[in-house]
Formats: sequence, C-alpha cells, structure tokens
Amino acid sequence: MLYSSMIRSVVARILKLGAVLLLLCFTVMTNAQGVLSRAQTGTIQAERQDDGYITISGRNYGFDNAISLVFLNGEEVGDEILDEGLVVRYTVNSEGILTRIEVLGPISKIESLEDS
Repeated sequence: MLYSSMIRSVVARILKLGAVLLLLCFTVMTNAQGVLSRAQTGTIQAERQDDGYITISGRNYGFDNAISLVFLNGEEVGDEILDEGLVVRYTVNSEGILTRIEVLGPISKIESLEDS
C-alpha cells in the first residue's frame, strides 16, 4: 500500500514536470515567432530584389514583390526606392520573407531619392 502511494506520487510529479516543460517549450516557440513578426531596424547592405533577397545588417531576407511592401513617409512606394545605405524598419514573416519595409533615413539619402 505504501509502495503504490509512493509510485503515484512520483508519477504525479513527473506529469507535473512534463506539463511545465511542455508549457515552457510552447512559450519559447511563440516568442521565437514573435521575434520574426516584430519590427526590427537595420541598414540595407545589398538589395537584390531580382534575386529574391535583400541584405539588411548582415542578414539575408527573402523579398517577394507580391508580399513585400515598401513605405516612405507613411505612403506605399515602389521597391525601386530601396538602396544600399538606407536605414529601414522591417518585419519578416515566418518564412523569412520581408513583409513591410519602412524607409527611415538618412535624411539626405531620402531627399535625393525623392528628387529623382
């Protein structure tokens, strides 16, 4: 009788520990997806839309004309405005494709892009 209650106690602890670990794994996975969808800021180092990617702060992100939207001063603009050296705020979907790119600066570069 004492032996069976000890076994039940151990099994209950193992189940509780398993539930806690499962919850922890779920939280970590959810946070990892959140990082992908949260806005990040970086500098464009290479723009290769035709090849399907843009390098921002040393990392390649997928670029797809049907998915990736580009904004300047809150208005959607064409991707031809993207250029090396631009500081951008961007979001990436779970497949690693840029979904939103907002041009932030530098001001002199933005002004020259607006003039052309």
